[in-house]
Amino acid sequence: MHAVHLDEKSALARIMAATEFEAASWHHQALRDVPAEIQIAGYAPDRVIEAIEVPAHPWLFGVQWHPELTAASDPAQQRLFEQLVVASNSLR
Repeated sequence: MHAVHLDEKSALARIMAATEFEAASWHHQALRDVPAEIQIAGYAPDRVIEAIEVPAHPWLFGVQWHPELTAASDPAQQRLFEQLVVASNSLR
């Protein structure tokens, strides 16, 4: 587990209703650079990119942690799954 800080203006921060939380995460690879159409939404304390989003897409996010491991006990992580369901239902 380690801290993740989300940009307070990011869609992920709105979805998770949090800008700081502990995440289940371990890396052997990570993003270093992203193209202009992708925004970095979050970092670990060591400045590893932990979250990205594509503002031009209605629901395109990438997280470099495992929300499925802590969603049962962490409401912020659970909101990722709940909002994915809401978004997928709205596209029908």
